[in-house]
Amino acid sequence: MSGAPGAVESVVSLFGLCSNAGRWGRDDERGTLNLIDAGAVRRAIATVTEGDVVALGRLLVADGSDGGSSPVRLQVFHSSEDRRDA
Repeated sequence: MSGAPGAVESVVSLFGLCSNAGRWGRDDERGTLNLIDAGAVRRAIATVTEGDVVALGRLLVADGSDGGSSPVRLQVFHSSEDRRDA
């Protein structure tokens, strides 16, 4: 990689300074999404003055006739340890 001397090291050191790794504990999977609580959602909603509803779903068909690259295939796996009686 070419560039100014020390540029790569400077960028790498910035990652360390800006890292949130471990901020919410070892088992955390949400990262900075932890900052989006109910209050943050209410404040965001309060700023909306107009808008449109946009469907983000995609039609999924088992035979691939929707024009997608491949048909949908659902595989469900479970072990006896994962089983929960209803």
